[in-house]
Amino acid sequence: MDNSKFKQQPPDRRIAQALRQRLEELCNTSSDRISPSRFGDQASFAKQVNTILQSGKISPWRENPAINLDSPPRWIDSEENSLTFLRRLALGESPSVKFKDTSPQESAGNFLKTLDENKSKWFDLLIQRYQCPLNLYLDSESDVIEFLLYQLMVPKRVKLDKGHLDTLNHDELLLILNFVAVYAAGSSDLRFIDALNYYYERLPESWRPEGCHSWLWVSFYALYAKALSSRS
Repeated sequence: MDNSKFKQQPPDRRIAQALRQRLEELCNTSSDRISPSRFGDQASFAKQVNTILQSGKISPWRENPAINLDSPPRWIDSEENSLTFLRRLALGESPSVKFKDTSPQESAGNFLKTLDENKSKWFDLLIQRYQCPLNLYLDSESDVIEFLLYQLMVPKRVKLDKGHLDTLNHDELLLILNFVAVYAAGSSDLRFIDALNYYYERLPESWRPEGCHSWLWVSFYALYAKALSSRS
């Protein structure tokens, strides 16, 4: 990983205080917003995340051994798939990773073209490329993380503001929120935290995501908490 992303000066004291307050609020309200009763066969996962959040003991992102800050910027392979990786990060576990000297054959620029040409397949394409979501930190992927941020704050935000949440692909939205939360936890760029704040505030407290991976709403809460903890 690129150490510079983790060694920026701390945020302004007032910003840090606001982030601490939001973290406290998130932890205090998680039992209602991500109640295990809403997640069927994923209730156990939701209960685990709630236990972590309600304890108030959110370990800063940089303390996770899966993020090796002493390594040079290299692509990371994982023995697990992207979704399992996200679940492990949400629970504070350390997924198995292996550094490589080569990046994917498809450049980030070509990957963005692939996304543009296959708008209905974003979920599958994103989890295939980012089997290890930590690769979003690499400089080579900067255009992709900017693209994901843009999607959250422009087209998807417009639909949400107009009350058209039901027209969004919920699995896709939640995956992007999870990826942005992963990135926000190690970046000094507050735009990513701002995006997470917006969706936390605007998505209904009683929301029940529709799709095959509604549990990503739970992992989002955990990763959002990690991002707030790392920046406050």
